[in-house]
Amino acid sequence: GGGGPSGGGTLVWLTISDAGIAPLCACELAAPATTLSWAPGTRLLVGLCSGVVAQLALPDAVGHPDAGHGLTRVAFATLLPRCVRLLSAPAAVACSDANTFHALGADGIVRVYSLGAEAPPPDNLDTLAVTVPAVELSPRHAKGTGAMALSADGRLLATGGQDGTVALGAAAGGSFDSLAQLHSSTAGGVVALALLASPDGSVAIASAGAGGLLFVSE
Repeated sequence: GGGGPSGGGTLVWLTISDAGIAPLCACELAAPATTLSWAPGTRLLVGLCSGVVAQLALPDAVGHPDAGHGLTRVAFATLLPRCVRLLSAPAAVACSDANTFHALGADGIVRVYSLGAEAPPPDNLDTLAVTVPAVELSPRHAKGTGAMALSADGRLLATGGQDGTVALGAAAGGSFDSLAQLHSSTAGGVVALALLASPDGSVAIASAGAGGLLFVSE
């Protein structure tokens, strides 16, 4: 979120127990975050409004219950960040392996990027060169794409449109061969998606609309 001490963003880790939810630790970001997603190996993928996408390791304090519930700050560099810079801030990010990720742009296009080799990021993330996407995917939504979800095995990609439609296609590229009208376009369309692809080939998609409806489709 926003509100960091230097005008950037702050990422906060929470503990969940029978007693409730409490903050554990926080990390100051160079800019406010626009989206985040879990990455393989208990890492976190964070997209910033500056266009930077960072893959972060979990802070050590998360693995130690005796750290208590006091909010401590951890330095960005201690989270072993792997950073790339996109042309614009991503609306959503998702990944199924440690080295690539999908990013949904404000233009409704889903692009696939490589994180490259692990290396310490520069002190000023704005000096990173813009990364060229390896693949571009264009779902067929009439009013633009508002949500995205990637299957855990990385095979399938679901997108939700502001026109209320949900599309399903191959995450590696190609056409989106399934398009269903599930939500109202006048209410704002699809705002969130979750995708589950089973080993037997079956697929389940949960979609939430701006109008307050939740659909689970198989």
